[in-house]
Formats: sequence, C-alpha cells, structure tokens
Amino acid sequence: MPKSKKPLARWRGFWLKGKKVVSTNVPKFRLNKLYNKRSQFLGNLAARNCSMLLDSVGKNDVGPFHFRIEMRQYKSFSYSTNPVTIEVTSDPQPPVLSMVMNKKVIASCSVSHACPAIPPRFSWSHPGNILRRSKKLNTWKWETVSTLTFSPQFSDFNKPLNCTVHYRGGKKVTSSMIIKT
Repeated sequence: MPKSKKPLARWRGFWLKGKKVVSTNVPKFRLNKLYNKRSQFLGNLAARNCSMLLDSVGKNDVGPFHFRIEMRQYKSFSYSTNPVTIEVTSDPQPPVLSMVMNKKVIASCSVSHACPAIPPRFSWSHPGNILRRSKKLNTWKWETVSTLTFSPQFSDFNKPLNCTVHYRGGKKVTSSMIIKT
C-alpha cells in the first residue's frame, strides 16, 4: 500500500474469490450470498492490515482469494499475483498431550490453529487448576496450550486422563494418557 498522509478511511478493501466479493470494509455492501454472514473484515487499512475472518469453512472455501484495494487518490490495485489459499481438513489433528508427575500431575495439551480471535476450547476429564496460553508461531499459525495441575489420589492411578479440544462448529478431538505411579 502506498504511504500517504491523506485519510485512509475512504480506502476500500475487498477480498475476492474470482469475481465474487467475499469480505469488505465497506459498510452495508452486499456480499456474495455464499459468504454473507460468514465473513468479517477485521483489518484496519490505516494500519495496513487487510485481515478477514471466514467462519464455517468448508471444502469449497479453499480459494484462491486475493485482495483488492480502491483508493480515490491513487490507482486501485489487486493482489491477484499473491493469492491466498486455505487448507481445509475434515477432522482436526488430535492434541499433543504430555504429562509430568512428581507430587503433582502437570499435564499439557496443545494444538495449533489459524484464528487467534477464536481459539479452541479445552476440557479435561479430571478436575484441577487449569491455565491456558496462546502464542503466535508464524504469520498464519498459532498454538494454544492448556495445562492442568492436580494432586493425584491413589484412585487416579492406572486411569486415563483425557484432554478434549472443542472447535467452533462442533468438531472435537481427544487425546488420552494413563496416569502411572
């Protein structure tokens, strides 16, 4: 995007799939019916951010998508030579589960995902103190880790400890480990 001291509020941004407008920063713009109510323009063009959120992603949403910017004081520009594609999988990968045990059990469950605004939710099969943290791995990938800490009772040994990750849209995956003495 060109550097400018002029107000950027009038700059219009569009995400397109072919000629179909998928998302835009233009209020009340009529999006293609396949993307209406499923996409949201999150970016701030003044900050040179053109991020969008696409919800309920399916096999037809792989792209390619490209961004177009329209500026009154400049030529409009389409980034069609730098398309974005989405990898859509039918089932998410199971979480990575690890456990350390001394006087307490400390179990960590981690997954990578692409949307920091809507991280997955974690649940555990055992009560305890739960901490969750997320970190950015690269431009498009985040990791969220849930850590469970508890003092095991004799009845907990040789039983499974399950971590279930719940994704938006209803998908869930579970990993399990046996609590050993």
